[in-house]
Amino acid sequence: DDMFLDVPKKKQINGLWRLFHTSDDLHMEFNVQALMDQRTGGQNVKLFEKHGHALPPRLYQIQNDTRRLEAFGKIGYMGFDNPLQSVALIWGYTNHMQDGLFGDRLYNAHQQSGYANLLFQTPLSSDKKHNLNAGVNYQLDDFDEEFSDINISRLEQQSSIFAEYDFSHTFNKEKGQSIGFIVGMRGDWLQTANFQKIIPSPRLNFKYNFNENLILRASGGRGMRMPNLLIENMRYMPGSREFFIDEVIMPEIAWNYGLNLV
Repeated sequence: DDMFLDVPKKKQINGLWRLFHTSDDLHMEFNVQALMDQRTGGQNVKLFEKHGHALPPRLYQIQNDTRRLEAFGKIGYMGFDNPLQSVALIWGYTNHMQDGLFGDRLYNAHQQSGYANLLFQTPLSSDKKHNLNAGVNYQLDDFDEEFSDINISRLEQQSSIFAEYDFSHTFNKEKGQSIGFIVGMRGDWLQTANFQKIIPSPRLNFKYNFNENLILRASGGRGMRMPNLLIENMRYMPGSREFFIDEVIMPEIAWNYGLNLV
């Protein structure tokens, strides 16, 4: 009876079209996905009419309208002399538009993103115990984003190179005793209008099977991401909080590690 919708009204259309081609030496995929999503909340005219209340001079309403188009795919070639060797290109393009209304405050965003990842995989020994995965990738994000009186439109580029070595060996197949680990290194060259930064990111995964019932796992590594401040704090936009950005937005870097015994 407070004239506010308890649950937002939602309308969504979501479609995906996929095309495949597979042969002995080649695997190709092409995908197109489209999304339209509308959500409305806040005070509702029909509720005022239902309860016989007069409409206020202006309603407090919340609206969110999202339109998204994606095209993505991959091409994989397996026609090498060694059947365990392969090379692949994974790519994607995204066009994302989002408009929001929170009372008197507007949120408008348009993001265009492009992504390409070239991968190569090969065994380093005939017994399949030693393997190598390596590649390069590139990510481009063009943001045109505003909320209230804040504009954080920006262009971000990320160029990366990476390599990963994995080893596995079985000591006793009947008892299920084996060992395996993955060692990887990644280097990211991050470029924005405010800074350029090279960020190395190592990682290690280790697994030891004492037997079929006792397994030890350990992992550790470094991760990096660029935050999207406004959309990641959208839950605060319906309130009356003021938004301030008083420093240069830098990448978030974290070390992650863990130990697990099952």
